[in-house]
Amino acid sequence: MTQVARSVLVATAVCAAAIILYPASVAHSTVAKASKKNPTAMREPTIRQMIVKLRNPKAIELVQPLGAERVAALSTRAGVSMRAHRAMSGGASVLRLDTPLKLSDAKAVAARMAVDPDVVYAEPDMPVRAFTVPPDASYSVREWHFFAPSDVYTDRALAGTGNKQVPATGGANLPGAWSVTQGNASVIVALVDSGVTLTHPELAAAVLPGYDFVKSSAGGLPTNFVANDGSDRDPDPTDPGDWVTAAEKTDPTTGPACDDGATGQTDSSWHGTHMAGTIVGQWGNGVGTNPPAGTSTAGIAPNARLLPVRALGKCGGTSSDVADGIVWAAGLPVPGVPANPNPARIINLSLGSTGSMCSATYNSAIVAVAAQALVIAASGNDGAVGVSEPANCPGVLAVTAHTINGDNADYANIGPEVGISSPGGGTSTLLVTTPAIVDTDIGFYTWSSILFGATTPASTETGGTRSGPAIGGFTGTSGATANVSGVAALVLSAKPTLTPTELRAALVGHVRAHPAGGFCATGQQGAGQCGAGLLDASAAVASVASPPSGGGGGGALPLAQLLLLGLLAFLGRTRQRS
Repeated sequence: MTQVARSVLVATAVCAAAIILYPASVAHSTVAKASKKNPTAMREPTIRQMIVKLRNPKAIELVQPLGAERVAALSTRAGVSMRAHRAMSGGASVLRLDTPLKLSDAKAVAARMAVDPDVVYAEPDMPVRAFTVPPDASYSVREWHFFAPSDVYTDRALAGTGNKQVPATGGANLPGAWSVTQGNASVIVALVDSGVTLTHPELAAAVLPGYDFVKSSAGGLPTNFVANDGSDRDPDPTDPGDWVTAAEKTDPTTGPACDDGATGQTDSSWHGTHMAGTIVGQWGNGVGTNPPAGTSTAGIAPNARLLPVRALGKCGGTSSDVADGIVWAAGLPVPGVPANPNPARIINLSLGSTGSMCSATYNSAIVAVAAQALVIAASGNDGAVGVSEPANCPGVLAVTAHTINGDNADYANIGPEVGISSPGGGTSTLLVTTPAIVDTDIGFYTWSSILFGATTPASTETGGTRSGPAIGGFTGTSGATANVSGVAALVLSAKPTLTPTELRAALVGHVRAHPAGGFCATGQQGAGQCGAGLLDASAAVASVASPPSGGGGGGALPLAQLLLLGLLAFLGRTRQRS
């Protein structure tokens, strides 16, 4: 079955390639047609919940659902029937709409509620999706997205044939950074996502105890539909799978949230596991010509630690759950949730909602954590001029995506809020690599950890017999964001005293220029809307690292040994989902 996903899906496989130096000045690009959509062209979402913050709430209203009298008054003001749902972080409350509304109608409801003198703000509880553009089929692959820009990537087709050599101009330039540090256990990156596979061999050694913020009644859909794990909020951030059946896409209740326009079942994405592997995937456990399944890729900061915060489930999640996850990840209190003993310094959000401005809900959460953590978020995959929420919030480092040749990816949202561009794979907006890298090529995707399972973690792949750990290829601003978070972990490991503001400055202040003639270059359509430049791990780490004195932050290796380890770790076995 060909897989086309709702915003999250995977393809998989493995291949090996040699590291070859190539002159950075050699151009392998020609001009193609460029275009980005207007944000108004995007589909209007369905809203099932509202968020309201009261001006002078009672103490009990800060920790429990609002009382019947208060909800009745708000419903009268709003002109719609609502029910109390739960308290949330930031002193706000979530209300359930008895009748789901289109976003434009929900905004009108919020405007009527906001007129009430007892209301600080009211807004729709936006549906949230992970940001990945799915391929149709794939195998595991070499991680070109970590290469130095002077390296040549030897590409092969997904079917294992061919031999294309192209400069990895869009690589994140990790080798130089890895000669200084591979991360430090004191550096914690929170991943607010779909949960992770805690037993995956790439992750088990690096994952800290996390939390599941997905309510059993999330999004106003049937009980346990979004959560899909049979429980409410709890200390288990395991991803149970987010597959969607063909019937669920057409069901009157679940269809508006789950219909991705594709026929048939959409398999589980294992999105959070993929992002986690990019950030902290372990080294050296997948060596030789036939390594254990799922162990053939390497993460950016294997010695750092990952805090899994589950806020996405089946067909996405809600902004209220994501906001609570952000606050908790930084070590701040959330009503009804135990304290987080491992506050994160970096918070990765490879997710988002369509939105022209930052909501008060997200702004409250981001302001609350600003002194503790740098929030890094995906710009979105709508191919639009307009950054998704919460990447468009002040204080967030918004990430757009580029392809192997460094040009902005055609799916990647752009706008003045974007701070940096990072490898995400896919098709370029303006430049075409010669020879072309297309969706039947390994180098079209970025690669990391997933599972074979089409539904649950223990299930087998669609049309096959394999199950358990695997390797998957994504394109999208999701993976681009995880790349930035991984590099941020290296920078913080090299200098742990950095504040969130200083960490951001190290990342965006030490980038490579957008490629000449590309969509984001000076004089082109995207100029000034794709961030300061291309992610450069080596330059960012070097900008804060102390002069060498016989050691490195978090366990440095000699460069020759490092490259050998990387070469071995990237050898792999094949996986196909079709």
